[in-house]
Amino acid sequence: MDEQSQGMQGPPVPQFQPQKALRPDMGYNTLANFRIEKKIGRGQFSEVYRAACLLDGVPVALKKVQIFDLMDAKARADCIKE
Repeated sequence: MDEQSQGMQGPPVPQFQPQKALRPDMGYNTLANFRIEKKIGRGQFSEVYRAACLLDGVPVALKKVQIFDLMDAKARADCIKE
């Protein structure tokens, strides 16, 4: 028997809200306006952190790109495209 036939379910799937563009004039253009809470991911070119805007409390994900560590011009171009 599988889990569903026994009435058991896995952990709940998180629901994500649609993203909206953050305008620079709203105070989202400076890191000082955010409280970084926790690293939530890492990729080839970057790290992603859960954070909150200190101006309005909106939770956000901040991506820290390591572009200057990329020695290869193609890798830098791929990173910028991402």
